Amino acid sequence: MSQIQDGKLVCSAEEALFEKKIQGLAAVYSQNERPPQGLLGKLDWYFYGAISQWIRQKRLTGILGECVYLPLQRKESLYHLFILGVGQNTRSAVPLEGIEILKKNLLALRFSSIAISKSDFGNLNSHTLFATFKGVSLWIAP
Repeated sequence: MSQIQDGKLVCSAEEALFEKKIQGLAAVYSQNERPPQGLLGKLDWYFYGAISQWIRQKRLTGILGECVYLPLQRKESLYHLFILGVGQNTRSAVPLEGIEILKKNLLALRFSSIAISKSDFGNLNSHTLFATFKGVSLWIAP
């Protein structure tokens, strides 16, 4: 749901994806999450359980450092999802080595804009996230 913050329209990461404000979306997944939680859980619902199907097929495990590119189609549009495995996590912080792997893949693919949700990345402040993802055209949702 869109919000007004400091006089600017702010929307969620998934809204930005579906409104084509961004080219792709990165989310995190922990090994111990069944079903997926947070942003990934919302995306699983939006994509009619496609992410849960990947988990059941063991194509997505959530192990630390796993980086899965998942192109999904919905209503004749293609959406680009990047899922970062964070190991056994309680969503308190994403390990730096995982972020580096995600960053390396995003830089190699040269997407024009990738969104992340602050809450997915341990609520790190925007300055830290921009510095950590230096070189990636990053769009940060609350």
